[in-house]
Amino acid sequence: MDHSKTKDQFAALGKYLREARESKGLNIIDIAANTRINKKLIEKMEQGDLDGLPAMPFVRGFLRNYAQVVGLDEKWVVSEFNKIMDAQPEAVVPDNLTGGDVRIMPQIEMPAPKWIVAGVVGLLLLWGGVALFSQDDAPGSAPDSPPETKAESTSQAVPKTEDPPQTMEVLKPDSDTTDLRPARALRLTLTGVEKTWVRVSVDRNPPVEIWLTPKESKSWEANGEFRITLGHAAGVGAALNGKTLMIPGPSDGLVHNFVINSATLKKLP
Repeated sequence: MDHSKTKDQFAALGKYLREARESKGLNIIDIAANTRINKKLIEKMEQGDLDGLPAMPFVRGFLRNYAQVVGLDEKWVVSEFNKIMDAQPEAVVPDNLTGGDVRIMPQIEMPAPKWIVAGVVGLLLLWGGVALFSQDDAPGSAPDSPPETKAESTSQAVPKTEDPPQTMEVLKPDSDTTDLRPARALRLTLTGVEKTWVRVSVDRNPPVEIWLTPKESKSWEANGEFRITLGHAAGVGAALNGKTLMIPGPSDGLVHNFVINSATLKKLP
């Protein structure tokens, strides 16, 4: 990829966005208030400055929200960005989608599980044992066990009892053991836009505190919920199960004990 050519093309796209904003009589503060995008990031996009921007999925979400506010075709804007970055096109997005990013996961060919290999080896050993046993039973070899007639006469000598035959109860598998749902239903990913202090509690467990630097990503998994506290609301980008999550709160202020759960996921487009 020609970096200088890419930068020039992104600068042209940023200029187009800025002209559309100015034609609507809007300033950068208006865009930030309507999209919850940090003002510095808006300036970088309009100037075509790729350095300092977060990962591409977040930039796509920012461009889509920006285009909606200034009345541009959001699909066209994102498509142009993909062409500039030589990226794969996104999946078809419904017209009513107001945020988020659809990620296309590559198909991975997984190697055969070890238990299949072990099973094949076991079958080969069993086949070899059967063949060896058949040779031992060939004519001229001495039998290893008494004749069957003797065993039958012994079994007939055992007196019969009047007790009814016992039946073995077949246990039905517990529904919980056949549940194929993943152990963790929620996956939260935070990516640093600016250096920001973050505290995350998973399923009401003791919280973990970290510093996120720009472009650094951390992920957590939960069954029930996350509770996060951010030192700077616009300092991180968030994604829940691969969908862009806009965290409410003042762009330059503290977000305290924000709850993210399955209800949050259902509200995402």
